Amino acid sequence: QRLELHNLELTQQQHETTKKYKLQQQEALAVEQKTLTAQNDILSKQLTQHADFQNAFVNTKQQFEKRRAYYQMLVQRGNWTQNELAELTRKLSVVHDNSPACPLCEQLLTAKRKQFLGQQLVNTETFLNHRLTRIGTLLKKLKDLLVVQHEQVQQQTKQAELFTQQNTLLEQIRLKLQDVTRTHDQISQEIANLQKQVIAFEITSTNKKQA
Repeated sequence: QRLELHNLELTQQQHETTKKYKLQQQEALAVEQKTLTAQNDILSKQLTQHADFQNAFVNTKQQFEKRRAYYQMLVQRGNWTQNELAELTRKLSVVHDNSPACPLCEQLLTAKRKQFLGQQLVNTETFLNHRLTRIGTLLKKLKDLLVVQHEQVQQQTKQAELFTQQNTLLEQIRLKLQDVTRTHDQISQEIANLQKQVIAFEITSTNKKQA
């Protein structure tokens, strides 16, 4: 009976030691759980603005691309206009000389017809100069806008990358939190079972001592 009691006390001590170790594990997991929960809450709060930011970011990029495409189109139109003006200058120089030939088709023209043609060329030159001036004004304003918006797009791109990193980190934290919570619950159950066994051993030991 003494040997049996000794074995019971030894087993009880082993259970107490295991229980103490499990309690330390439980405490450490509780601290980690609290830390992860706080990180999860902070990141979740920061990411509540992500949807609104993403919409604004997409709109800014689309507007920037449209303006850039329009800028390129204006550059091409400006180049075409300059080429047309250069050609008009050549034609006008022919109109103003003493040759009776048409500057366009080289056919012989009357002086009146040549004067009429010259006036048409002058009108066209005036129109093209006006257009070139308007294109130049638009290009300057648009370039200033593009410079400012390009900087904005770059800043928002960095912010988008940060949001992506935060999203990834949040997923990792949530997975870790799930794992820690699961382990914490498992250890809590093991501690409860050990406590039951310790109590059972105490009762058994008391009964045997009284027997």
